[in-house]
Amino acid sequence: MNLQLIYDGDGLQNHEINPRDLSLAILGLDGVLNEANKTLNSSRTKIQVKVRSNLEAGSFKINFRIDQNLIDKATDLLTSAGVDATLNAAGICGLVFGLWKFLKFLKNRKPTKKYQKNGLIIIEIGDEIFETKEEVLRLYENWQLRKSLEEMVSPIEKNGIDLCLIKLESEEEFFDLKKEEFEYFRCPPAKEVMIDEPVRFNTNLNIISLSFRDKNKWYVNDGQSSFYTTIEDFDFLRRVDDNEEFRKGDILRVSIRREQFLNEEQRLRTEYFVEKVIEHKKPYEQMRLFN
Repeated sequence: MNLQLIYDGDGLQNHEINPRDLSLAILGLDGVLNEANKTLNSSRTKIQVKVRSNLEAGSFKINFRIDQNLIDKATDLLTSAGVDATLNAAGICGLVFGLWKFLKFLKNRKPTKKYQKNGLIIIEIGDEIFETKEEVLRLYENWQLRKSLEEMVSPIEKNGIDLCLIKLESEEEFFDLKKEEFEYFRCPPAKEVMIDEPVRFNTNLNIISLSFRDKNKWYVNDGQSSFYTTIEDFDFLRRVDDNEEFRKGDILRVSIRREQFLNEEQRLRTEYFVEKVIEHKKPYEQMRLFN
């Protein structure tokens, strides 16, 4: 299956485009199709995107060859059972185009009503109505896909590029995006969710540096790694504020809480919170000449 991605504008008269913008767009399209395939086919198939260039006056056109291979050979794309189980590349592109139209309809607005009718999802915003498939909404909710789609169309942010078009090479219909519509395709910020329950334990921490700014985050070491931790023991902080003496190498015996978060970019983040300082140890005071 062949797909065309076209950028148009006065800045492309010489068939030249910034290589970073071009690579971002190509990787964006690759990400869109692969994330759509994962969402719709549960990774039963593999999508491969191959690039062929083509130039026309006043535009920069990229031709793609989209190959799809079954991972599970027991499922045949050409059988009716296989079609039910697995969407082919053309079907995936059709749903991506459905997402394209849906984003242009939304214009970053929140729907006022959603319901089903005749097997379709009906979205209403005021007196405007948009009909789509449930699979399009699944693509809409895929953060990685949305981020790739933003990257794919991002060259129209640049001066001299005013239009982005995409189409199946065998079809006449174009799906366009004008420069002023780019905001509709921006991916929302990645959200974080806490994974599992917070873990609480007691440990010893070596103070590397302390701070009363940035939410009382101190830099510490537990003998294996160094990290920032937020001090939540306000009685202890009050003692510190009253000039309790600290030196490099001091040890705190603490009750600590560890929380882990995962965002939509699949990045893991760990935060530490000292709930209680059990003991402030000063090792240098333990080195005495006589017992």
